[in-house]
Amino acid sequence: MLEEEDMLIRHPITKRVMFGRRFARVACKLLAGSPLKPLWHIVLGDLVRDVGATCNIVVYEGSVGTYFDRIEANWPSSIKFKFGSKVPLYCTAGGKLYLASLTAKERRIIIDSMRLTALTAATITDRNVLAKQLEEIRREKIGFDYEEFIDGMIAVAVPIEDDTGSLLATLAVHGSQPPDTIASIRSKVPRLREAAKHLADIFETHIERKRFLNDA
Repeated sequence: MLEEEDMLIRHPITKRVMFGRRFARVACKLLAGSPLKPLWHIVLGDLVRDVGATCNIVVYEGSVGTYFDRIEANWPSSIKFKFGSKVPLYCTAGGKLYLASLTAKERRIIIDSMRLTALTAATITDRNVLAKQLEEIRREKIGFDYEEFIDGMIAVAVPIEDDTGSLLATLAVHGSQPPDTIASIRSKVPRLREAAKHLADIFETHIERKRFLNDA
């Protein structure tokens, strides 16, 4: 019954029971209401001021990416993404970074289950081409989207990882082309990595606090 209600799902490989998308949405809302929210929002706000561009945090579960937080800067009013909005994996900087973080088998299962619809002229719809690009992203730990999701929008993303190197979320910066260029967006990666480390510390603190409360 819980599977039918999308509260629980089965892992595509191990078949273990995991939280489903509806549970994930509830968890996101609970975390967004946490007293720690100002901490990560401040980090995101400082980043936006430093790079002068829109930045966002996206969390992932299964084959779904969900906007966790976002601050806009000099962004077209026609393009709006709210908290909880879903984003495709195969044509976004963070989504591709998430796919690249999975094992080869997990990645193949998820990619094979997706419809690679062309959202722009630059969207990759060939699974072999996408798989090859994901290997590059896995090596660099930098996701990129060069007008693949929305015409005129380019983006790069870096991982927010825990102490074991597991991906907690992705942090991305967006630009509009023109005036931004691929080189100018990629030049912001060092500042993104710095912010991602701060965000990882905040998220890890929250996780450890939950574990302590559960153990108590």
